[in-house]
Amino acid sequence: MSASGEQDLSNFSMLDLFRQEADSQTALLVEGLLALEKDPGQPDRLQGLMRAAHSIKGAARIVGLEVGVQVAHALEDVFVAAQKGEIVIQPESADALLKGVDLLQRVAKGTAIVKSEVDALLSSFKGIRAGGAGPSWQASEPLPPEPLASPASPQSATAAPGQGVPAPQPAKSSPRESDSATERTVRLSSDRLGRMLGMMGELTVHTRWFEPFREHLLGLKERQKELVRLVEAMREAPQSAQKLGLTQLQRQLEENVLLTAARHEQFESFAHGAADLAERLYRDGLSSRMRPFADGVRGFPRLVRDLARQLGKDVRLEIVGEKTWVDREILEKLEAPLTHLVRNSLDHGLELPQEREAAGKPPQGVLTVQARHQAGLLHVTVGDDGRGIRLEKIRRKIVERGLVAEERAATLTSSEVLEFLFMPGFSTSEQVTEISGRGVGLDVVRMLTQELGGRVRVENRPGDGTSFHLELPITLSIMRAALVEIAGEPYAIPLSRIQRLLTASPDEIRNRDDQRYIVLEDCCPALVDARELLKLEGGSTPPAELPLVMLGDPLVVYTMVVDRFLGESQLAVRPLDSRLGKLQHISAAASMEDGTPVLILDCDDLVNGMEMHRSRSWQKFFAPPVQDEREQPSRKRILVVDDSVTVRETERKVLEDRGFLVEAASDGMDGWNKLLSSRFDLVVTDIDMPHMDGLELVRRIREDPRLSKIPVVVVSSRDREEDRSRGKQSGANEYLTKGSIRDISFLKAITNLIGEPRRVLTSSPTP
Repeated sequence: MSASGEQDLSNFSMLDLFRQEADSQTALLVEGLLALEKDPGQPDRLQGLMRAAHSIKGAARIVGLEVGVQVAHALEDVFVAAQKGEIVIQPESADALLKGVDLLQRVAKGTAIVKSEVDALLSSFKGIRAGGAGPSWQASEPLPPEPLASPASPQSATAAPGQGVPAPQPAKSSPRESDSATERTVRLSSDRLGRMLGMMGELTVHTRWFEPFREHLLGLKERQKELVRLVEAMREAPQSAQKLGLTQLQRQLEENVLLTAARHEQFESFAHGAADLAERLYRDGLSSRMRPFADGVRGFPRLVRDLARQLGKDVRLEIVGEKTWVDREILEKLEAPLTHLVRNSLDHGLELPQEREAAGKPPQGVLTVQARHQAGLLHVTVGDDGRGIRLEKIRRKIVERGLVAEERAATLTSSEVLEFLFMPGFSTSEQVTEISGRGVGLDVVRMLTQELGGRVRVENRPGDGTSFHLELPITLSIMRAALVEIAGEPYAIPLSRIQRLLTASPDEIRNRDDQRYIVLEDCCPALVDARELLKLEGGSTPPAELPLVMLGDPLVVYTMVVDRFLGESQLAVRPLDSRLGKLQHISAAASMEDGTPVLILDCDDLVNGMEMHRSRSWQKFFAPPVQDEREQPSRKRILVVDDSVTVRETERKVLEDRGFLVEAASDGMDGWNKLLSSRFDLVVTDIDMPHMDGLELVRRIREDPRLSKIPVVVVSSRDREEDRSRGKQSGANEYLTKGSIRDISFLKAITNLIGEPRRVLTSSPTP
């Protein structure tokens, strides 16, 4: 622990320390420069900027990074000149100064720096000190990095003209250091560490109480044995001696009762103290995982400033809830989806100043990123006051890509239209730019949000803006869950993934086209029995009011019937042993308050399973609907594998409308498990999926003698020739783009491989 108490630095190399120092100081430089750009007359800001540059200069000199020393020193000179009133840092000057901060970050990361780039940057700073904005300059392509001189024997880092400036290379370390380098570190304040160590000491003292308590219990046990001996002796004693024995027995019993009461009181006091200590220790340990939301959005002011200038827009960023505490792992994984949502709002949502004025708005747009805790969840919102989403434009794109027929597209509700934004490869941009148009983004936002156990929804205000709302657990180690009973066993379902909990009587259940469903005010979700879904037997008799759990997304909603609700609880999540692999429908485990183990259900797996079981449910509750059993075995079965619920549902409907039987899998691993347990005539798979991608799935199919002859059709958003080549090389029979799902080419490719949906019973089955 350092004197400041921030972190144990004993296992870090000098370069590691420099990188940490550079990370924190460059963040201060960016923050200060952006503030100065808006209001140049802030002497306190200049003082902080000068100190940050000075700190980096000193740290770079210690590790022998001369280029870092030169750039930091030049920055320091600019800030000193501004402090003296010799210059005023203008927006054009801020551009060059921010490029200097970027270069320092690259130096810290070990990126090769071209000498001509450094010279141009230093010349730019010299121009700023002379009272100008500094000449414009372009970075050259970096040359390969050269070994860094050891701080113990420093060498000049100045390269000859045209040569690359040496970049820092990790020093050779011992095996112990190499192992520790891969471990994640957590910063702890000295106060918090002191509190935790103090509580651990208390816990150690508490445990010493068990030994004397054990001896007291042994003493009670001996007294119980003595009572048993007295009772046996009384049975054999003459009647005249039994009265004396009863008196002695009564006295012994009274003493035992008093001793037991005393021991119980001691144990109760100890239990309360231990529970309080454990709770305090756990809360302090949990808080060490938490970071303020500001840490995750520290780079957003610079991102918004640069991108807005590039697009010619005037944008003010407002970050609300910077002090909201978030699990550090969630905060790290939020960076990518939040960055995309911010870029999306800047590019698509906010208008140019002249457009805003024409619409009666202020020329400056407002982009808001907000974090707050509500109802035990973390709510993160990225919103703007721009033009909103033009639904008709999305409808046209849907029809152009063949995802929905034109007649059907006209009847889609606004929420259904907005769901297509989350499809892989979907974009409303007319042209591909550095910022947008490639169709990569919102599908990743949804996928990462669901991986964190949350969900995302869109709020569209035509003419007034758009907001994306992310609902996430506050921490991954603690989860609020609804406890339900299925087949006599408790299960947990994350509250963040549940749309609704309700009850219904059997009379409210409807049957149509071989499917059971319930009519609600806003939807008619299909019903699936949880016991059948999880392949469980037994359980209690169905109650008069059926407990229902509604899961899914706005386009695809299912309702799962459980035996009964057990209430709500906060659970400490424990990952399953990696040797178990991916268990179907199960994501993790936990313990209830009474110590009973409980499995946490995987909601994505459940939704996928409900798609398959919806027509085979309810045999335990109702008589199955009448159907032609002779027709069922003659239909060919297709497995659809895609991590997007929207794509799976679209493909399923297209294939079922043609007459095929369809089962769905939420990713490659889920698809592989289904292939091992069921028989299919053909597989339709995406490429980009979690757990196992489509190419790996195809390779496994081709390598397995039992499955190698099953035809495979890849349907992907990737349409480059090299992607098609990779798909064919992996063993796919056909490679199609997702735009062909509603096209005749999709069904044509499938019928060319396995024929029409009805199997000819006299012929041999398709392998």
